[in-house]
Amino acid sequence: MSRNRMVQKLDVKLWLIAICIVGFLLRVLYISHDSLWFDEVASFVSVRQSTLAGVIETIYRTERTPPFYLVLLHLWIRQFGFSEFSMRLPSALFGFLTIPVMYVLVRDLFDGKVAILSSLFLAVSPFHIWYSQEARSFTMAVFLNLLSIVFFLKILRLGHRSSWVNRLSYVLLTCLALYTNYLALFTIVAENIIVSYAWLRTKTILHRWIALQLFVTLLSVIPLSFFLTRQVFTGYEMGYSGLVESEGGMVAQSATAESPGALDNQTEGTSSKIAYVFSLIRERFKLDLENSLKFSLIHVPYSFGSGLKYVNRLPYSWSRPFVYFFIVPSVLLFVSLFFYGVWTTRRDFLLPLATLFLVPIIGAFLIVLLDLRPIYTRHTIQSLPLFYVFAARGLCSLQHPKARFVLLPVLIVSVVVSLAINYFDKKVDKDDWRYITSYVLRDLKPGDFIIFHGEFSDSSFYYYVLLNPDNKIKWKAENPDAITVRTRDGSLNYFLDNVESVYDSLLAEEERVWVITYYAKEEESYCLRSRLETDLVLRHRNSNLGRNLLLELYENPRTYRE
Repeated sequence: MSRNRMVQKLDVKLWLIAICIVGFLLRVLYISHDSLWFDEVASFVSVRQSTLAGVIETIYRTERTPPFYLVLLHLWIRQFGFSEFSMRLPSALFGFLTIPVMYVLVRDLFDGKVAILSSLFLAVSPFHIWYSQEARSFTMAVFLNLLSIVFFLKILRLGHRSSWVNRLSYVLLTCLALYTNYLALFTIVAENIIVSYAWLRTKTILHRWIALQLFVTLLSVIPLSFFLTRQVFTGYEMGYSGLVESEGGMVAQSATAESPGALDNQTEGTSSKIAYVFSLIRERFKLDLENSLKFSLIHVPYSFGSGLKYVNRLPYSWSRPFVYFFIVPSVLLFVSLFFYGVWTTRRDFLLPLATLFLVPIIGAFLIVLLDLRPIYTRHTIQSLPLFYVFAARGLCSLQHPKARFVLLPVLIVSVVVSLAINYFDKKVDKDDWRYITSYVLRDLKPGDFIIFHGEFSDSSFYYYVLLNPDNKIKWKAENPDAITVRTRDGSLNYFLDNVESVYDSLLAEEERVWVITYYAKEEESYCLRSRLETDLVLRHRNSNLGRNLLLELYENPRTYRE
C-alpha cells in the first residue's frame, strides 16, 4: 500500500471518529430538557412492571408495537433507574451506533467521500436526533434495519459466494428488526422485490434466499402475527390503577380493565370475535387520498429535508417569513440534492437503494390511504438514512467544486438552526409534565380532588410523582382523591351523567378541584368545564404548558377568598 493511500485511509478514519463524537454529543445534549410525552410514558407503563410477564401483558393492552425494545428497556431501567435520562439513553446509543453502520453501508457502495458525507448528514440530522432523545423504539429499529440491509446487500452482491456468517447475521438482524417495529416488514418486502428482479436477470441465489426468508418467517413473522392478533383482541388501555407500596417502594400499577368494545369483552365466542373484526374492517375501509398525498408529498419531504418534526400547524413561536424564506428553501435544497443523487447513481446500485427507500414510504402511504391506523413521519424513519445517502451522492456529484464549497456550509447552517429549534423551542411538541406535577403537588392541600381528563393524563402525572422524591412524599402525605376521565372510551359522558355520586366530595367544605386536561377534544373540555363552573369558581388556569396540556383549579365558592 502506498504512503498516500495510507494517509488517505487515516484521514477518513479520523473524520469518521470526529463525526461519531459529534453525533454522540448531539444525542445526549439536553436529553432530559423536556418532559416525557405520553408515548414515552406508555413505554414507562410497560417497562415499570415487576416481571417480564407483566411487561408482555401490559404491552398487549397499551401498545401496538412488538415487544423487543420494551423488554430491553425493562431490563435497562432495572439496572439504571427510570429517570428521563435513563429512559432515553438507549435510544441515544442506538442513534449513535447507526452512524458507523451508515458509513460501512455507503463505503461498500460508493466511496469514502460519499460515505463520510452520508454519515455526517445522519450525525447532525435534527430529525434523527429528535427520536434519539425519545424513549421509543424508532432509533433502535433504524439501527437494526440498516444493519440488516448491510448484510442483505452483501448477500446480493456475493450470491452463492456469500458466507454463512453473512446469511446468519441477516436472519438474526432482520428478526430483531421485526421484533422492534412491525413496519420493518416493508424492508423485507423491498428486499424480496430486489431479489426477484435479480433472479429474473441472472437466475441465481433464489433457492438460498427462499431458505433465508423461511427462517425469518418461522422465527419472527408467524410469532409476531399471533402477538399482534393478541394485541388487537385485548383492546387498548393505557394508564395506572394507582400507586402502591412494594418492596422497592412506591410503584405504578398498570390498569387492568379493558376498554369498552375490546374483543376480550366479547362473550359470544370466537365467531363473534371474527364478526367483530370484519365489522371493523368494513367500517374503516375508506380511501383518504388527500391526507395520504399530504403525508407522502409534504410531510415526509418536510421532515427529512428540514430536519424538523412535522407538525399539523405552525408553532406560534415561528414566524411565517422564517418558514417561507428559510425552512422551505432548506427543504428544497435537500430534496434537490436527493433527486440529483438518484440521477447520478449507477443503475446496479440505484435499483436496490431506491427500492429500499421507497417501499417503506409507499407502505406508510397505503396505511394512511386506507385509514388503518394513525401514521406519522416518524413511522418512515427507516428510510431516512437512504435519503441522506442520495443527498450525499448528489452533493459529491456536482461538477463544479465551488458549488460543493458553497452548498455544504448552507446545509450546515440550516441544520444548526433546525437543531436550535428542536432543542429550545418548547412549543414544538412536548408538554411540560415535570412542571405541572410539581406545581400541583407543591400547592396540594388536604381534601383536594383531582380530575385527570383526556388520554394518558393520569399516567404522565404519576410518572413525575414517582420520579421526584419530594413529589412522592407529598402525594403519600396528602393522598388526594382522584378520578380519571378519558375520552377514547366514552368515560366523559359516563362521568357527566353520574356526577351526583362524586359531587358530595367535590363540593365538600374546604374542597378544591384540580382538572388536568391532556389531548382532549375542545368540545369535551368545554362540556366538562361548563358542568364544573355551574357550582365551582375557576381560580387558576395555565395553558402555557405545551400544545396539548391544560391545568385548571376550581374552588368551592363557600371557601373561595379574593
